[in-house]
Amino acid sequence: MTAELQVWKAALDCYRWTVDLREYRFRSEYPGWFLRTTGEGRREETVAFEEDFRLHAPKALEAWFEVVYWKLAGRNPDGGTQAITRGLSSRRTTAAELWDKCSDYVHSQESDARTKFKDFHQLFGFTSDRIAVVATFPAFMDPYRFAMVDTRVAKWVGEAMGEHNMGDPRGVQLVRPPLLDSTRTTLGMSDFEFMVRWISWCRYNAKKLTQLGNGFRWRARDVEMAVFYAWGEKKERQHPKLRLPPVPSTEASVGGSSS
Repeated sequence: MTAELQVWKAALDCYRWTVDLREYRFRSEYPGWFLRTTGEGRREETVAFEEDFRLHAPKALEAWFEVVYWKLAGRNPDGGTQAITRGLSSRRTTAAELWDKCSDYVHSQESDARTKFKDFHQLFGFTSDRIAVVATFPAFMDPYRFAMVDTRVAKWVGEAMGEHNMGDPRGVQLVRPPLLDSTRTTLGMSDFEFMVRWISWCRYNAKKLTQLGNGFRWRARDVEMAVFYAWGEKKERQHPKLRLPPVPSTEASVGGSSS
């Protein structure tokens, strides 16, 4: 195992996102749902939650509601989740509609990805163009090809993109999110190109890390989770709290992929 791979794997192993869905204040409105916890929130427990979503999401809106609560944990999950669930219910959006539009985006070509994402985004009826919650679902639907995105990831990219782009100049290059040069506090559609490049970069690095390893198949989501941990929580004295080194390119991975 290379030194770079050791650091990345250590970051992934340290990932934690602990959420107890049973704490949702309005869970009584959804009998049979919001009954689970992600335990310590390790990768394995998160993967199990992703799998449960894929099992139920085509037919049950509640599966989507659970992911919203999970995503918003630590940031007014009760109020935020309730606002989204009420919005979807009032618009009579079905689970099948959400699944189909999300799938359309997941399988779209680069040329029409923005349009397909907007079509999916519109189903939620947001009054703003914030994208982080909506972008969670493609990552749950296809975690090998899609990564989540949030301000924590955006800040890491702003800090680390120079080193990583120079470390593999022939590979997929990160771009700076416009959010970081604005007064906004959440990612919006103006950050869409950053998000698309970030997802491609996660796929590319997952491929490189897999090729460097000993049988463990990295997913785009795994790369994102390692970055999430490496940046650290707000309380950290410095960011990132762990330096993730550029992953050496291999002959098979040079050039990357955006699909």
